[in-house]
Amino acid sequence: MKDFFRFVGRNFYEARVLFIKYLVAGGLLFILTIIANRLELRALTYFNAMFLLSGTVAIIGFGAANAASIYINQNQTDKREVESNFKLGLWVTLVLAVLLTVFIIIFKEAIFKYFIVFDVYDNYLFFYLMIPTIFFTMLMNYFYFILRRLKSFWFQIFLVVVHYVPLILGVLIISLVFGASLVAIAVVSNIALGVLVPLYLFWVFRFRLEVFRTNIFNIFKVKVNNLKTKLKTMTGIISIEGLWSIGYTLTFLFVLKKSEALYNSISYFNSFFNLTNGLFFALLTVASIRICRKMGQSRFDECYREGKFIIYQTVLMWVVMAGILLAISPLLFMGMNVDIRETGRQVLWLLLIMLLFNYVDWALSTYIIPLGGKTRFILILTVICLVYKIFIFLFANQITNNIYLIVALITADSAFNIVMTWWYFAKKKWLVNVNDSMA
Repeated sequence: MKDFFRFVGRNFYEARVLFIKYLVAGGLLFILTIIANRLELRALTYFNAMFLLSGTVAIIGFGAANAASIYINQNQTDKREVESNFKLGLWVTLVLAVLLTVFIIIFKEAIFKYFIVFDVYDNYLFFYLMIPTIFFTMLMNYFYFILRRLKSFWFQIFLVVVHYVPLILGVLIISLVFGASLVAIAVVSNIALGVLVPLYLFWVFRFRLEVFRTNIFNIFKVKVNNLKTKLKTMTGIISIEGLWSIGYTLTFLFVLKKSEALYNSISYFNSFFNLTNGLFFALLTVASIRICRKMGQSRFDECYREGKFIIYQTVLMWVVMAGILLAISPLLFMGMNVDIRETGRQVLWLLLIMLLFNYVDWALSTYIIPLGGKTRFILILTVICLVYKIFIFLFANQITNNIYLIVALITADSAFNIVMTWWYFAKKKWLVNVNDSMA
């Protein structure tokens, strides 16, 4: 027991600044959500659908960062290897971002049919204005997640503030003068990202001597050892994240088919959950980095024990956060769109239960098992869950509009994942030193 609480205490200490970063980003984003909830219901659905689309494709940046981080964390002594792994992940993200952006533009009709569901908006102005935001969010996700392990966290917090404060102030001012507007949100979002992109690049190059030793002139030169092995790992992890993201999106589209009010209620609470998720992800990040480094030294017994501690810590944090959320729920309902407030009151506790399943699932399948670079098992599970989500999406019209049943259906895949990943975790098949596998 002492070892567990010492483990948790160390995680809190190491994650303190990272948590502040998540808290600032989540808090500012939630303010934007409250502003958006002043829109009429159909416009709010349009807003949530486009940001859902942005999040769906932005996951590739997270996947590429996770894959590159495995090789960066398990082999930190060779600075050239660190640099080449960073640039490999960046270029993979950039290529995929371009391809996905083109894909979205070409298939906009299908996106409107299945994401927006209704045809109230007979022009694509908001859609086209969101394209730059979608593209740069994919790219920024890579920087955001791979650089979270480095020094200068306060500069990262500065970047978050520079991104969201102008965005929120711009939308707020325009909304007060001209009324709540989708176009205003898109325009100001692009301006905010236009400021953020050069600042991120400056940060990478400014700290190059202590981080990657890269500079603006050799960022295009990528020389990678064991390229085939690393691309295989990266492809596996990005595929897992991409398929998971598609399944996650289908879950929301299934809910949207059943109830527009429930869809917007879940979107609203998920935005607030970003605040509590910040602590969860910060603790997972520092713990998984430490485990990954120990795996690079083949200290597998310690890795397994700390992996179990991560699960116990996850459940403990959920209990604390769920209590806090229920206590402040009256304040949360005040920020909701009046048309969905009653639905929000019905589903909050259901969503908290769903959040527990999601937390444990994410901890095992994203932050523990892939640390050894073995992705096949998680990929198989992801495909199975994706097939299940396609099934409930296609047969949504045959499913009754019972809120409890709907939430149970969108939680079932996480429960299945927990059972299967815990079995794999207990078998210790995930404990791999990638340096040995490339020797």
